[in-house]
Amino acid sequence: MPQPEPWEDAGPSRDRYLEPLGFGQRLLATQDLDPVPLALHHLHLPPPQLRRFLLAWWLYDHPGTAALLSESKGGLFWIRAAQGLEDEDGGGLPRGPARRNYHGEGPARVLRGMQATYPQPETLVNRLTPAEDEPLSFDAHRQLILNLDLPFYHPWMSFRVADTLERLLGARLYFDREQQRKMVAPGQWERHDYLEPPGDARPASLPSETDGQEQVRYGAMLASRAWTLGGPEDALDHLAAGLRPHPGPPRHRRLSNAQECVLVLRKFGAHARGSYGIGQETLETLAAWRALAACRTARRLAEVLQKFSLLGVV
Repeated sequence: MPQPEPWEDAGPSRDRYLEPLGFGQRLLATQDLDPVPLALHHLHLPPPQLRRFLLAWWLYDHPGTAALLSESKGGLFWIRAAQGLEDEDGGGLPRGPARRNYHGEGPARVLRGMQATYPQPETLVNRLTPAEDEPLSFDAHRQLILNLDLPFYHPWMSFRVADTLERLLGARLYFDREQQRKMVAPGQWERHDYLEPPGDARPASLPSETDGQEQVRYGAMLASRAWTLGGPEDALDHLAAGLRPHPGPPRHRRLSNAQECVLVLRKFGAHARGSYGIGQETLETLAAWRALAACRTARRLAEVLQKFSLLGVV
């Protein structure tokens, strides 16, 4: 008897599995697409602190750690960022999946170099923000990151840096077609064993939870199969056409485009496998901020996210 597609089965999440476009539309409608920028946009932190938050978020991939470090200025920011590189059991700061291995002498040496060049951490973010009259493609912006020898050169991290600069600061950055192609190119997902039902054990072919680009590629391949298209680029185009009528969050000054699609596809693979329900990232972000009762910025961000999230369950 043929196995049902995972998005046709009720599964363990609080939602029935949704096909890719319906899933993306629900993420946008509930503000669960990217809850950290949503809260930052509505809180209106002072510009220097907002930039310190972004830098700490890129370094640690953790909204709680970013809120905590954003309250430190100048050299104290760099000191606390370096202290956080210890293992979490030894007093280090929490880090997200993309920075799970971010500790030790290598990252500490990079931080010292960044501090020497940018004593005021917010000036590094300004350096990565294109001038108003000189827009950059995401691909060119990644080359800038490489030229500056910053630890955001991985394709997923460089995408997140450019995406948040455009999304929150209105930076003149555009997600060019070549970069879109690279983001969803099949790579190792040309193998088709990922299509088999997962069973009790995680198949070796599932994407690493520390590699956002692998998750995007995986989601794009599943979406392509769901829609019986020719490949992941077709899936990206199809999803972009369906999401285009929706304003791009959180500033709503442009329509949704391939940037939103990448964020949707990153989560879609997990959703199709039953490990991501609508609202999950919002709830995880709230938990990270609520765990820092002594951090005023974290408390305020949690309050704002609870107010502006449209989940109705927080």
